[in-house]
Amino acid sequence: MLLEGLVLARYVRVASVSFGGTGIAGAVQETVERNLKEMVRLLEKAVMDEPDIVCFPECSPMLGLPIKDFVEAAEEIPGNILHTTASLARKYETYVVCPMTEKKGGRVYNSAVLIDRSGTYIGSYHKIHPTIGEIEAGITPGTETRTFKLDFGTVGFAICFDLNFKDVIRGLTKSRVELVFFPSMYPG
Repeated sequence: MLLEGLVLARYVRVASVSFGGTGIAGAVQETVERNLKEMVRLLEKAVMDEPDIVCFPECSPMLGLPIKDFVEAAEEIPGNILHTTASLARKYETYVVCPMTEKKGGRVYNSAVLIDRSGTYIGSYHKIHPTIGEIEAGITPGTETRTFKLDFGTVGFAICFDLNFKDVIRGLTKSRVELVFFPSMYPG
């Protein structure tokens, strides 16, 4: 007999990839391509543990670039970064969180892009509290928390500096999030 309101335990295998970028390779696009190639290599190592979801650090494809170049490197969805990570999500039947700078509606956001097990783009969360340096470089603040219902539970995001603000945590709590991903390019 189950007791009313009892929550049964669910298990999820999470792979969090530590990645600091491949260094500045010269041109912005060259750096992004090198980073993306390394992200593929790291994801292929991470899937050896058969994770349900793999999460990369904040702005992984742009790491190693000066902040002003994050905006130049931003891509619209779908673009090369999404196509590359989506093909791996599909191949390994895992969700992928690919944080990147995203162009949308003439603006650039620091985003956590979520891809499902079939390689389909689910949606993006836009960082609500970019740093002053990000804003000065052209990053637009997001306006709301977002959660996504996956086959193992409801997930949400707090990107780096977001974790310092109660509105993000309250928004996630109000949405009954079960697992929060914290993509950051700095130890947190």
